[in-house]
Amino acid sequence: MNVLAHRKNLKTKSWKNYSIKTYQILIELGETLQVDESTVSKRLKVLGMIHKQGHWVSYELKLIEVERHFLTCELLLQQQKRKGFLHCIVTGDEKWIHYDNPKHRK
Repeated sequence: MNVLAHRKNLKTKSWKNYSIKTYQILIELGETLQVDESTVSKRLKVLGMIHKQGHWVSYELKLIEVERHFLTCELLLQQQKRKGFLHCIVTGDEKWIHYDNPKHRK
């Protein structure tokens, strides 16, 4: 396939409608779409996707996700008033809160 035909093929691919399954990695996506893995990575970044903890997720939260995060925070604060458990939260960043539950460790 020549370069022009390859570029035309890339433009006709439906990147926005492609469902990114969490178990797929760049190589598998590249093989599925018949493009190089660097092309897949660039396209995912253009679409606003980032790789977090083995999953490709949207960098921007949808409204329903923001509401879910807000409700979860409210529930955590209510539980803190009753039980005082927030000291168990290990770390957090932009999107993820990691909870350490030492009672359930083996």
